[in-house]
Amino acid sequence: MRTSVLPRVGLIALLSAGVASANTYSGSLCNVNGNIFTANYDNFGIRNLSTTAAMIVNCGGVTSGTVSSVSATVYDRSDTDNVSCVIFLTNAAGTPLFTAGVFTTGSAGGPLTLAASTPQIAGNVVLQCSIPAGNASFVTTYSIQ
Repeated sequence: MRTSVLPRVGLIALLSAGVASANTYSGSLCNVNGNIFTANYDNFGIRNLSTTAAMIVNCGGVTSGTVSSVSATVYDRSDTDNVSCVIFLTNAAGTPLFTAGVFTTGSAGGPLTLAASTPQIAGNVVLQCSIPAGNASFVTTYSIQ
């Protein structure tokens, strides 16, 4: 009797895909901390429509295991201000266990990755980002690993 290797390879690929340790979320899931009318949600994530003030957004993620790093893909197209984010790793009560600040260092046309390694502890993640005014900077995605 002949057996095919293909069904077994497919099962291995399926099982491997299910064990991925990173969770990536759209910036469209972030909530505005302040004036919600300055936010634009689209295929790029969340962008600041204000021409005068930075917008603060909170992006969250619940994990079932330990967290080793958090990153965000952002666009910084402001000539004067940076996209900046504070990463909070909290316990179930919301008490911070770890914090780290990350920021861009000047404008760029394409996507930039802001990332920080965290102590390998279990917790929930809150990413709080400041998006410069001008309708050209935004948070596209954020990942928890």
